[in-house]
Amino acid sequence: MHNLQMEKFIRPPEAPIFYPTEEEFESPMKYIEKIKPVAEKFGICKIIPPPGWLPPFCLDPDKLEFKPRMQHLGMVDALTRLRAQWVKKLELFWTCKGSRKVSLVQSSKVKIHSLTKIRNILEMIQRVQVLLCIDNLYKTD
Repeated sequence: MHNLQMEKFIRPPEAPIFYPTEEEFESPMKYIEKIKPVAEKFGICKIIPPPGWLPPFCLDPDKLEFKPRMQHLGMVDALTRLRAQWVKKLELFWTCKGSRKVSLVQSSKVKIHSLTKIRNILEMIQRVQVLLCIDNLYKTD
């Protein structure tokens, strides 16, 4: 049997921490290039910017717009979201064709995605039945 010995754990060296001055950090990318030879020996480093440094903000906060999305708890899983997207695209298609179809049966919304999947399954069953019939025709006893 193989004898396993516990080797003493050797702690890796601490990653270097850099404290640049305001002058050094005027161009952060140039500073990173400057410290690269030291930092890449460790694979990681920490840079603590000077106290008064503020990163440049590339977006104009006055022109910043985004469309929030309401996410219902029932829409958290991916399949539900995909079904909803599929139905939305179908409704968009109907709108583009000039139709304002609303899928209601007895004032309840029809789950068109589920019906389409069922229809596809039924079509596959029909194809299999046809193939079985053809196969039975050519069987010789």
